[in-house]
Amino acid sequence: MEPPYGLISRELPQLEEPDRYTTPNQDFVLAGKPVIALGYATPPLEEDLRLWGPLSVVLYGSTTSLDTVWFVKMGDIATDGKVTLLTQGHLKASFREIDEVQSRPGQPFHPFQNPSLPIARSIYEYQIEMMPVFHTFKRGHKLWVQIASDDYEYQGRLRSLHTYEGLPVPGENIIYHDLAHPSHLVLPAIPDAPVIKNVGAPICEIKWTL
Repeated sequence: MEPPYGLISRELPQLEEPDRYTTPNQDFVLAGKPVIALGYATPPLEEDLRLWGPLSVVLYGSTTSLDTVWFVKMGDIATDGKVTLLTQGHLKASFREIDEVQSRPGQPFHPFQNPSLPIARSIYEYQIEMMPVFHTFKRGHKLWVQIASDDYEYQGRLRSLHTYEGLPVPGENIIYHDLAHPSHLVLPAIPDAPVIKNVGAPICEIKWTL
């Protein structure tokens, strides 16, 4: 049975309740158990969607902990329900500062020079860059996003333990997606273009007249 997913839509969010999950504790990390995560997906695509280039996700989130980390994954859900991971990114909440001058669409620039711990339960904007992607979602497939606060497979045991070392865990992380806090994806969608000129045969195949 396919897991329940929140909806990814092109429509602006309205009055929507936020989503919550518990940050992992070290026992889970040591055991290599999967952490609690939020999942979102589009409806089945009505036409192919081509994504070529840099991309990012903008999250509006809060935490009850002194600090947290946002791990984001994006993938392709086939018609049989199989998920193919395409790209991922992460950001520590205290390093959310953005250099607007050096940022580009899909490429937020974080100077990582002035860490600022988030105030508990306060909502902040987090711009999280992901690895560039070159992929075409086929008609009928879904675009899938997962949000968590640890990734054992990505970090490994030692780095996962370091993520929450000295922090009061477990805590509660909240993702907001309403009109005032429109969490969203910044995607490099490339539309189909009309054929300007048909490509001719290579020189080696031209039949030259004598």
